[in-house]
Amino acid sequence: MYFQAANTLAYNDSELIELAEAAAEASPECLSIVDTFGAMYEEDLERIVRILDQHLAPEIKLGFHSHNNQQLSFSLTQHFVKLLANSTRGIVVDASLCGMGRGAGNTTTELAASYLNRKQNCHYNLDAILDAIDTYMVYFIERYKWGYSTSYFIAGLYCCHVNNIAYLLDRHRTSARDMRHVIESLSPDERLKYDYDLLESKYLENQSRNVDDTAAREQLKQELQNKRVVLIAPGKKSLSCKETVMSYIRSHDCAVIAVNALLGEYDYDYAFFVNPTRYEYASKAHPEKFHAVKRVILSNINGTDDEYKISYEHVIRRGWKYFDNAVICCLQLLEYLGIGNAAIVGFDGFRDVYNESYADPLLPSLNASGDWDALNQEIKAMFKAFRDDAKICCNIEFLTESYFNDGEH
Repeated sequence: MYFQAANTLAYNDSELIELAEAAAEASPECLSIVDTFGAMYEEDLERIVRILDQHLAPEIKLGFHSHNNQQLSFSLTQHFVKLLANSTRGIVVDASLCGMGRGAGNTTTELAASYLNRKQNCHYNLDAILDAIDTYMVYFIERYKWGYSTSYFIAGLYCCHVNNIAYLLDRHRTSARDMRHVIESLSPDERLKYDYDLLESKYLENQSRNVDDTAAREQLKQELQNKRVVLIAPGKKSLSCKETVMSYIRSHDCAVIAVNALLGEYDYDYAFFVNPTRYEYASKAHPEKFHAVKRVILSNINGTDDEYKISYEHVIRRGWKYFDNAVICCLQLLEYLGIGNAAIVGFDGFRDVYNESYADPLLPSLNASGDWDALNQEIKAMFKAFRDDAKICCNIEFLTESYFNDGEH
């Protein structure tokens, strides 16, 4: 029988003593310290080991089970071994091949075994471990994802249950900055749980930042009225078909809008951004063009006073997983403004490899799951739903072939 004290970091000194005494009554083989949220530092581990080693019955082994949210799992495992190197107590360290484990993963077996052999005079069979990796782990590596990420670093930073992180990633593809703000807004007790209704309300509170966009909307409507709006999305066809697009722009009275990305090959009248990641990337990758163009941003972006700020909730399409697709949001904006005519280029659809989808291969990814086929299917359905619902922005042309227009262009 093994005991694992989940989130041992949360135990104060007296609670650790109570834990040791309770373990003595049950007489398990081992009691493990568990860094559930990957939040420990060396001094945290030292406090816990000192108290448990002092009060735990000598025949009970002391173990350590860590998570790699802050890239400290292997380091803390080494530190744990050193803390008890001169003790007569038996110790156990948990590890997994290739660090496989939920979220950020665990201490890596091959690293831990190598350390114990080289520095602690152990005799683990590394060949057997490496053979097991070659035989069994390729299957899992190809099908599942684990290991350090900024999202799971945030879980460690705030001692937050990984289900909260998984929810924000899966349902909202939340950026690291927004995720930090959402998790930070939870109380310490709320972070330990996974109340999805509460999390959703905190996410919406963080994103919406309701603004009165009446003045911005009226100004934009006045400027765009009676013009054909050309939306230049960041797909590769925006560049490969540039001459077709430029010919169209020259032959019509157009307002050209960059959709969530700036391409250096175009001159724009407006740039429309739906998320902070793309907004900041554009400001750094194309600073002159970024500052020269009129910028339209949603209210979830902390912009500047000279930008047109549109309320987030007025243009996203709730009820869809990918509710904030930039092209759909831009079309929603045109409908909101009462603009009837639009032409689209670069709304190509997503390929399996991220940098094959965009004209700018360095454009930050906004699809953390990597499920491109599901993304394509839903955006196609969203676009159809928009066309069915639109009362004003009904005249939409595709200047190039697109996955989302069923061959119409």
